[in-house]
Amino acid sequence: MAVSKSSATEAYELSNQLLADLELGQLALSSCVTKAARLARLVGDDDHLMIFRYELSGYPSSPAGGCLLRRSAFAESQSE
Repeated sequence: MAVSKSSATEAYELSNQLLADLELGQLALSSCVTKAARLARLVGDDDHLMIFRYELSGYPSSPAGGCLLRRSAFAESQSE
């Protein structure tokens, strides 16, 4: 997915805010995860978006429903 210039600028600013929040302990970790999920959505990183959503709301209890069983795009690119 191509990221527009405005989305890239927003992602850059959000990443700087998120880093400062983490380093300075300005936000609760759950709020940082919410920001990280937004950042993943902005840059089109569906794998990390799903992981952050699971971190916020809980992982599925079904072995077939978990993201850990799904091969990520990164893992697929490494096996080629």
